[in-house]
Amino acid sequence: MKPRFDMGADAVAISDAARRLAHATHPADRWPGVEYIGDLYSLAGILDPGLGSLDQTLSQAADYVRTEAAAGRLRQGRSRHVHITAGAAAHDLDAAAQALANARSLLARAQGHLSSLTPAEEVTG
Repeated sequence: MKPRFDMGADAVAISDAARRLAHATHPADRWPGVEYIGDLYSLAGILDPGLGSLDQTLSQAADYVRTEAAAGRLRQGRSRHVHITAGAAAHDLDAAAQALANARSLLARAQGHLSSLTPAEEVTG
């Protein structure tokens, strides 16, 4: 028997973690915000594989929609345009996956730039 994953619960966990990161990087109320440039370097490196996994997830979702529509296993109320709607959904999922792939590339570049930055008080010379 195949293992069953609760995709909804996993997506909620990712969403909650992203929200906590947004709070943690913004100085407001009880959150200190970013305190050290090296933390951003680490953050970029840690987020990289996660973006890759999300990219893959969305791409696989698009493939699933296309496969199910082609096999006639999807309906859209009484509409006869299920293939058009499914195609649009798959297209948009692919576009979102590509946007994440682009974000991952930019994040890697940002991490490269961050690697040479230090707080001014640590510069010696």
